[in-house]
Amino acid sequence: MDYEILLKYTKNACTDTEKEEVDHWLASQDAETASSSLWQLWDKSVTAANGEAMEESLQLLLQRIEIFEQKTAKKRQLHTLYITLYRIAGMLVLPLLASWLTWHYMSPDIQPEIVVQNIEYSTQVGERKTILLEDSTKVYLNSGSILITPDKFTGNKRNVILLGEAYFEVAKNKNKPFIVTTHLMDIEALGTEFCISAFHNDNSVRTTLTEGSVRVSPTQDDAILSVILKPNEQAYYTQGMDNIQVEQVHTSIYTSWINGEFIFEDAPFAEVTKRLETQYGVTIQYNKKQFTKDKINAKFIYHESLDDILRMLSKVAYFQYSQKGSVYYLSKKP
Repeated sequence: MDYEILLKYTKNACTDTEKEEVDHWLASQDAETASSSLWQLWDKSVTAANGEAMEESLQLLLQRIEIFEQKTAKKRQLHTLYITLYRIAGMLVLPLLASWLTWHYMSPDIQPEIVVQNIEYSTQVGERKTILLEDSTKVYLNSGSILITPDKFTGNKRNVILLGEAYFEVAKNKNKPFIVTTHLMDIEALGTEFCISAFHNDNSVRTTLTEGSVRVSPTQDDAILSVILKPNEQAYYTQGMDNIQVEQVHTSIYTSWINGEFIFEDAPFAEVTKRLETQYGVTIQYNKKQFTKDKINAKFIYHESLDDILRMLSKVAYFQYSQKGSVYYLSKKP
């Protein structure tokens, strides 16, 4: 493969003929060949990269690789690629990797002559996005999240990957289940509406069903039985647990972000601060033992500033806070 064409591919500068050539080449590669090729591409393009951007892209790359390593049975084969890419800053090779993973792991029943492209949707801190997939499924993507989906669903399943939080209004197709893969859990639906919270830096996944039904299964432990949710139920799974917890909930609390609101009802203080960290792109540090008894009942609007929200919370949880850059320090009032 001509590395000049590969470089053009990463920059979306290929002709249609060149793009088709790269797609077919990616479809034919095993892990070791892909690793070698990506290394050579990196060697040829390293001088064009910005260090900070490389680090950020590498983290996204690793999250994506980790999901596929957990999902696929070809772990030994993929391990070589994983170790290689762990050392490569992924900014310039992400498009190639996305296509390679699509061919080999997201759509195993796709024939090489059918070209399927991966599409990656992402939101910045404080941003929300509405996405319409090719099967008419509507996705609301919350702040700081990534959705990876093929440009067309082939085969007998509709597979997407989520890193972060999203609300899905799935188009009905009883012959082709819609499956969302996260780092800890698979969620399968035929036609339904549900919300998933699955951020990469969290060791738990939460699925909340508003309409229809979904099947929820851990991605890493076949010994744990899957569960089927009914409307107004929520499945909660933490890494290392021996089962999936299910409870009745007020779904509006967990879907209010779609309308630009935070709603908390008797919420643990840690849950509130985690939501604020995600929305505002900050770190909130405090002694968690001092706040374990604090439960929050509140409603905030997205356009409110973090300082305004913290000032209101401080009157309820009786704390004071200071700020240094993007880090907020909370401490109980004497």
